[in-house]
Amino acid sequence: MTTGTGIIFWLMGQDGIPAILVGKETAYVSDLIVDNKTKKETEFGIKFGVKINELETTNSTVNTEDDAKTYFRRGARELEGLLGIGEIRYDTPIQIDTNKWKVNYRYLPKNFKRGILKGGIEGSEDPKQTILREISEELGFKIGSKESEQMIYLGQCLVKKENYTIFSLEINNTIWRTIKEKIHDRKLKKSGELFDLDFKKISYIESPDIIDQLNYATFCSIQLFNQKFGNLSSMTKAHGILPNKKRKTKKAKGNKGKRGKGENKKGKTRKRKMKNKK
Repeated sequence: MTTGTGIIFWLMGQDGIPAILVGKETAYVSDLIVDNKTKKETEFGIKFGVKINELETTNSTVNTEDDAKTYFRRGARELEGLLGIGEIRYDTPIQIDTNKWKVNYRYLPKNFKRGILKGGIEGSEDPKQTILREISEELGFKIGSKESEQMIYLGQCLVKKENYTIFSLEINNTIWRTIKEKIHDRKLKKSGELFDLDFKKISYIESPDIIDQLNYATFCSIQLFNQKFGNLSSMTKAHGILPNKKRKTKKAKGNKGKRGKGENKKGKTRKRKMKNKK
């Protein structure tokens, strides 16, 4: 049974190497309050726990979701200064009561993992509906019906007790620019679960230092991606690109082994030697 979905957004680079959208996975700021091993409140939690909990829920002055986002954006900046953490963001606001919203604040831990866009299925959603919602929540960008139909099913990734359905979508330059703009906008607004989202060449993602940072669902997804589209050479051939190979021109083929008109330099040199002998 599928419990979650993920998607590989990708586009082919001019050098014939695919680039995939990946980001750095964050942790909850509230996790800093309690030591997960001992289940006891940390010194950090004793000092800042009340303030963190307070800022995770809106007060009575908030009436709309936009007001709630403004409240949480201010809260993220306040926590950055208070906790001495370089960047803090909030995830999707959830309405828990009339004029009352709640979020989780997030930060980037030292031992972070990298991952593609993914999320858990909610209610009666099917896998495609889930990933479309996740794209909207994480990027603030809605995939059109045409692009939705172009999504390709890659397979399943079993992660512990979670079973992820993985899709891929090759995007054009227009969608690529839109996604880049949305990523920048959400960074400024302090929202989003993944930090440093960007398109990275698959050769970079598969390098030894980076591949060790991938969460298992993403590692599995890239394996499915490679199985579906073949290795890099077959992908570049499919796009009409032959990297590191110089194509022979018709002119070079036509002149090979000919003399007379357009005689080569060796021919001219031979002719001069014959004159000297006479």
